[in-house]
Amino acid sequence: MDSSKKKQRRETLRHSLWSQGKALQSEAKAERRKIAKLQEIENAIATPEADLANLGAQLESPFVNPKEVAVLGKEYERVQMEMDEKLREWERMQG
Repeated sequence: MDSSKKKQRRETLRHSLWSQGKALQSEAKAERRKIAKLQEIENAIATPEADLANLGAQLESPFVNPKEVAVLGKEYERVQMEMDEKLREWERMQG
């Protein structure tokens, strides 16, 4: 094989390896973004979880007046819907 063909073959191989390296870097970057987004969603789920626990405790209190029960119940439903949406988003990201 003459030297120009060897040089061309080396260049082709070098370019192929470079392209593969770039593709792997891109995949790793996308995976890091996905992990960061999942962490962000998990953090966003923690707030409504705590709110639901607090609202649940208030609803269970023997000292809550009946008028407050309706308000707390509506707020509980709203927060539950918010958390359910975050959980669906988290599940989509997992898939």
